[in-house]
Amino acid sequence: MVEILCPHCEGDIELPDGEYGEFSCPLCEEDFIWEDESNNDPVPFIESENIELSYKLAAVTVVVAIFLIVVLLSSVISSIGETDTGSWPVEQVEIVEITNEGRKNVGNSDSDHREVYYAVEIRFMYENDERQWTLKCDAERDAEGYVDDNPVGTTIDIRVNPTEGESPFFEIEGGCPSVEYSTTEIVGGVACFGIIIAIVGFEKIREVIRNKRLE
Repeated sequence: MVEILCPHCEGDIELPDGEYGEFSCPLCEEDFIWEDESNNDPVPFIESENIELSYKLAAVTVVVAIFLIVVLLSSVISSIGETDTGSWPVEQVEIVEITNEGRKNVGNSDSDHREVYYAVEIRFMYENDERQWTLKCDAERDAEGYVDDNPVGTTIDIRVNPTEGESPFFEIEGGCPSVEYSTTEIVGGVACFGIIIAIVGFEKIREVIRNKRLE
């Protein structure tokens, strides 16, 4: 028998002579790997492999953070140069027709000014005439939410361009609001992300142990 110290609880335990691999400590029940009879410090896992796994998980976190920053910057950049409608007078109109026209791609695919949005066509009465305006939404769920929340007959606020004949003529007050995610959707998304990370980490640990046993 070989007497060693458990790398977890540091208790004295005995292992059979000439046997190596994964063992469970009878004192603390933690797993470790004993690989060298002449080495009195058993190696619970390959440290370099754990470091590599940590780097990969950190890289995933960095990629997600960069993606969110890019989305935020794109939103800020897209707002630069847009008409300031904050000073336009607000009036109330009644919706006589509203439809979700789906995804729109405006401009050449090679153009720097290509615009992608989800269109909601709104018809309303203004100065005894029926007018039409397109509400541009960033996401499909936002367009669907606006149509559901504003059926025919709903009174909405619009801003009217005080300069006659100058485009744009109208602006829907508040634009297309983002539909808030429900608690169920948020919890589900977080749970899915956590499961993916757990699976990746578990598979990596299994691979480390399997490779160690083959050595």
